[in-house]
Amino acid sequence: MWMIQVFIIWILLPVSGLALQNDPVRFTILHTNDEHSHLIPHPAIDDHPVLNNSTRGGFARLAGAINRIRGEKEQMNEPVLILSGGDILGGPAFGWLPLMDGVAAEMNLFHQIGYDAVTIGNHEFDYGSEQLAKYLRAAGYPEAHSKTVLLGANTKPPSDHPLAEMDIQNQTIKELSNGLKVGIFGLIGKDAINKTASPEPVEFDDPIETARMEVKELLDRGADIIIALTHSGVNEDRDLANAVPEIDVIVGGHSHTPLY
Repeated sequence: MWMIQVFIIWILLPVSGLALQNDPVRFTILHTNDEHSHLIPHPAIDDHPVLNNSTRGGFARLAGAINRIRGEKEQMNEPVLILSGGDILGGPAFGWLPLMDGVAAEMNLFHQIGYDAVTIGNHEFDYGSEQLAKYLRAAGYPEAHSKTVLLGANTKPPSDHPLAEMDIQNQTIKELSNGLKVGIFGLIGKDAINKTASPEPVEFDDPIETARMEVKELLDRGADIIIALTHSGVNEDRDLANAVPEIDVIVGGHSHTPLY
């Protein structure tokens, strides 16, 4: 089960001459992962006799929490990024919705909530790569990248495949209201690739080598901060941090590991 998690990032300058040296430049990252089509809370009532009122999840509750935190940060002139570490599909109750043509409930809710970027997870392929393309088209892609960027730097559909038409992005740079340029790239890890049910004919490049290339390009493009948005699991994320030290923050998914 997923929960909203918060990173509050303080960057000490100089960073691209944004402020006087040693002035802190602050921004907040809110992130979720492995939402698995939990559109409503689980359990659906708060008086479960065994679970002791432990209802969690639900997109309405998520939106409420994000709006509250975003409002608090706006009072402090602190920008907020909202990210997802993948596996938005493939869950109980509503996991069948992606099979319905023209329905993309999860991604459309991400658009409405204001997610900045989402990376691709293995469960996005549960119904096959062509069905994923139909789902993304129903969510408005490729035009919808202007709302929520869909990232997958090492996800490589053939050029003549419907998924290629969705123009999955390798990376993006978000320039925040305080002038900070945040570079974000998306990865799916080796374990997640091995657990991808039916991706054919989509192929996946090596995550570490892909990360090195994306980081170099983002730095060349002037990014002040590098975020890896991964669906790899916490162990592979640790390996990534050691292999590519230029990455400042890893926001991950797949292993369902709470990070405090």
